Amino acid sequence: IERTGTKSLVDALRTKLGFPPEVFDGTVRPVIAAFAEFVQLLPASESHHHAQPGGLFTHAVEVINLALDLRRGQILPRGAPPEAIGEQAHRWTYAVFVAALLHGVGKPIADLRVVMRKGPAACEPWSPLAGSMLARGATSYRVEFTEPVSRHDELHRTLPVVLFNRFVPEAILGWLSTDCALVRELLSHLAGDTAAEKGVLHELVSRADVESVRRNLLTGSRVRFETARAVPLSTQLTEQRPKANDELRLDQPGANASGSETGGASSTAMSIGTVAPATEAEEFLEPVEEPMHAGMGTAKPAIQESPHVAPMLRSPVEPASIGAAKAVRPFGEGAPAAALRFMGWVQQGLASGELRFNESGALVHFVPEGMLLVSPRIFREFAKVHGEEGSGAAEADDEAQLGKGIQRQLLRAAWHVRANKNVNILTYQVVRGGRTLSQLSGVVIAEPARFVNPVPPMNPVLVRAAPIPRESVS
Repeated sequence: IERTGTKSLVDALRTKLGFPPEVFDGTVRPVIAAFAEFVQLLPASESHHHAQPGGLFTHAVEVINLALDLRRGQILPRGAPPEAIGEQAHRWTYAVFVAALLHGVGKPIADLRVVMRKGPAACEPWSPLAGSMLARGATSYRVEFTEPVSRHDELHRTLPVVLFNRFVPEAILGWLSTDCALVRELLSHLAGDTAAEKGVLHELVSRADVESVRRNLLTGSRVRFETARAVPLSTQLTEQRPKANDELRLDQPGANASGSETGGASSTAMSIGTVAPATEAEEFLEPVEEPMHAGMGTAKPAIQESPHVAPMLRSPVEPASIGAAKAVRPFGEGAPAAALRFMGWVQQGLASGELRFNESGALVHFVPEGMLLVSPRIFREFAKVHGEEGSGAAEADDEAQLGKGIQRQLLRAAWHVRANKNVNILTYQVVRGGRTLSQLSGVVIAEPARFVNPVPPMNPVLVRAAPIPRESVS
């Protein structure tokens, strides 16, 4: 908690939960301590939101606070008689706390490979299902970022349920279990079941998660692990953006782009504890820490910390050179600067909420093939404000030509999906109740996780259709 600077957020939870100090210290603090011990200083993502050391814990505490704020405006359980609401209210509040704490613990851990050191030379991979690193006898650890093909999706869904049973005291589990509907919804939410998406726990936690990510992308730390492969798009844009006063400002953190790869994983090794300073030939490992907080009872001695500075980034990442296209984008070598500016605008708009997605009238939709940019409307919106190159006001005198320039630049980046006969525009039918209501056409960006992470769910009403005859900008 001290390392992540989240003490004030943790302390605020007692008031938001409405528990007396002794109840809070016995039922909430131990769960937070167990979670902190488990996640250590792992990041919430490789290069998107909360990517700094300790980002996973910070993100979790933020989501808890935001979810409890939203819970204040809810009468839970919904539809229950007044006497049941009074009896069950604290149980539902505690369930919101647990659901928010564990909501995303599986994904970042499944996306990482952590190597533990148990002695001077003995190292082995950490298996989260086998217990915390401290419980496994580790004294330090190394973080590696894995390839998407090697990530464990099953662990993403399984781990939150396992940790729920492991972290929450038995007495509290028994207390919660008196409300069968609550426990059923909570476990369904933690397991990522589709049915849980209709429940209030999923609703509150999802809204809180989105808000935490949005705030971090706009104003959060730009620190990330030293060898994270994915380079934020905003970092790429820093060096090449225009210097004029009316420039398009895209220096906010958050856009996610693929980085160079030299193998199956990219590792970050660190030393802050008892490990001696490393030379170029040896590895640094992060010491395993056990959190200690007042009111938690007896705790094991914490590992001593030495003044050796970890070789991880403690300051913003140096901007990547746009000229080194292969190092930051495996697709579309030599992507035009205007295309990078446009995608930065899209990413920033999604993060701030200015660009809506997956709803009627939205300019962005997520489909099985990738991220659909509705054409020509989204390109016209960009060009109206930032011009065809993203460096000034609109230049086209002919309204019909507005947006074609920036669309052409985006297509030259070769990030998009092509239809048969190299058609650049894909068409989708809007289907509701088995009826086709309308059509949407646009440019579909493949592998949207390069720019948006996490990728939102697909729009269920859009179905791929044969391309309609139209002019294709090339």
